Amino acid sequence: MTLGIVPGPLIAAYHLSAGFAAFAALVCIVVALSGIRIRGIWWLAAMCVASVGSQLAHANFHVAPDLQTATDAQRWQNAWSTGQMYALIGFLVIYTRLRHWRAFLTISGVLFAIMMTLTIQMPPGGRFVGEYHSVILTFPWGERLQMLRGELSNSSLIGRATFFALFFWGFYRAAIPYAKEDRTGSLVISLGLLVLILSTALGGLIETGTLRFVYFGNYGYIFLVLLALYLVVREILASNNRLKLMASALRNELDSHRETRKEVQHLSFNDKLTDLPSRAGLFNLIHKPIARAKQQHSQFAMLHIDLDRFDVINDTLGPSVGDQLLRSVSQRLQTLLEGDDFAARMSADEFIVIVNDQPAAAEAVRLADAVHEVLRESFIIEQHTLHVTASIGIALYPDDADSAETLLVAADLATREAKRQGRNCTRFFRRELDEAIRERLHVGNALRTALTEQQFELYFQPQINAQDGRVTSLEALIRWHHPDSGLIEPGRFIPIAEEMHLISDVGAWVIDESCRLLAGWRDAGIHDIRVAINLSTQQLHQSELLTTVSDALSRHGLTGKDLELEITESMVMEDPDFCIEQLRQLSALGIRLAMDDFGTGYSSLSYLRRLPIDTLKIDRSFVRDIEINDNDAAICATTISMANTLGLDTVAEGIETEVQASRLRELQCDRFQGYLYARPMPAPAITDFLRHHGQLAGV
Repeated sequence: MTLGIVPGPLIAAYHLSAGFAAFAALVCIVVALSGIRIRGIWWLAAMCVASVGSQLAHANFHVAPDLQTATDAQRWQNAWSTGQMYALIGFLVIYTRLRHWRAFLTISGVLFAIMMTLTIQMPPGGRFVGEYHSVILTFPWGERLQMLRGELSNSSLIGRATFFALFFWGFYRAAIPYAKEDRTGSLVISLGLLVLILSTALGGLIETGTLRFVYFGNYGYIFLVLLALYLVVREILASNNRLKLMASALRNELDSHRETRKEVQHLSFNDKLTDLPSRAGLFNLIHKPIARAKQQHSQFAMLHIDLDRFDVINDTLGPSVGDQLLRSVSQRLQTLLEGDDFAARMSADEFIVIVNDQPAAAEAVRLADAVHEVLRESFIIEQHTLHVTASIGIALYPDDADSAETLLVAADLATREAKRQGRNCTRFFRRELDEAIRERLHVGNALRTALTEQQFELYFQPQINAQDGRVTSLEALIRWHHPDSGLIEPGRFIPIAEEMHLISDVGAWVIDESCRLLAGWRDAGIHDIRVAINLSTQQLHQSELLTTVSDALSRHGLTGKDLELEITESMVMEDPDFCIEQLRQLSALGIRLAMDDFGTGYSSLSYLRRLPIDTLKIDRSFVRDIEINDNDAAICATTISMANTLGLDTVAEGIETEVQASRLRELQCDRFQGYLYARPMPAPAITDFLRHHGQLAGV
């Protein structure tokens, strides 16, 4: 080559470093496009690309064949260095989260663009003052490379000073403010900037001729690229770890969700107390024996097992003993099951057993006898020796019924027949009972139509203040106006609605219609009465009850103080904890709660103490003979005295004579309800009744 230039390891190092910078740029671009979010990654890629151009320009400069080519290469070398500097500043600004970074980069971009333009347009030798010349550097290993020598111009010195200032600013930015956020990242970037500052300072000595060596200030950028790549790799690994942690957390969440779904699924179809299939579980499982019976033209039997007088044990010894007894009974039942037979718990003391073995009738009798036999052995629970018997009804599919619902009704009717004939016995369903099934199916189907066609109407019976005779409450009582059968009393269709799980829909209608009518009375000037509504067992055990009530109140502009909900204590017994919490939430809305039929069923002080009750309703059976039956009078007196002690209101139902009212008034009963004051009336008649009693505004 001219000028005696001999390339060697130093030129190879320039090319290798340029290749490394190109590789680093490719890595940054791939990482950025892969979706891994690393701050300033595109600026780092730009710095790597500028480093490639700068290193190649340096190599071309040192092996230039003449002075003109060398000055041209030096001009591009300076331009690439300016680009490196701007990309480095952009990376530092983004990576260290500088405030107002957009404005900073915009202003810096304009300044660097001016610098780059001036650098490219600079005349040959423009970085020197006066004459400059070429010097051939000879190295011990035989390599000979060109360098330019001359006195540096002021603009060149100012540019170098500017670079140094920016390097030191970057070092301060990375080493101090950013160190609080990421100590490792701050240390790595600061180290790279120190090397860049040192290499640039040495490069200045080389340019002035103080040191006889090729220019290697740009290698500081290469070192910085290496360290920045370390940060990229670190961030990739951290991102990968985060993804692993997220994946692990997601797997755990999915596993937990599956377990929860399994548990919810299990609880949806299984009884919480005994872990036997519940009513829903029975109807889910019974499809299999029905399908098999249809396919094989065979039979299977359903045994309806009702424990005799279980309520006596529950009342006298408490629900804890009752629950343990039910678990023990279910365990004994399961020991009798064979093959595909299975048992289910329908309610507090009712169990169902499906017998698939053939002949079905004979196997059902055998199993029923075994149930009676296994129950004869006493139960030892909490040091109590308990004896239990059962009434069992048997129905056969498809002889007695052609669906699961009708088969259950048939078995239940057979059980009732067993109870009527003295309990502790087994009875088969008889065709004479078929009329009852048809009645239930007919009424059940008509109930669905009644809901959609609004065949229901609410009647109201007033509750009177025992002292001043004013109406305090109206008890809502549903009536059914059937288009063909006329008026159907609640006692005929309510039990069927409960059996067919329609009672919740009927109850929701009663709540909404009561609120609608009460809102109308409010508009008419009646502001001092509330409506009392009877809840069903199924309603109380549904989590949607609170929403149903609160939505109805909100829809009609009422508050909880406008309603009183009536329950019986037996309704709470199946799931006391859930029901008590449900009642507490209703009470929190301001709704008054009344216990209906007090003294006729499960009534126990232990549960009465836990229930958020405001009112006790004395059953009409105790009121009817209060003037002639000392026991009934004593029960009424005790109930009222206990209620007064507990701060509860009392309502006496079924008052038909002045003697009954007078006796209860003496006992300090708070409210009266009965035919003596008013029979249940439809809403328009109630308005007239209230007007007559002077309870309308302006009367």
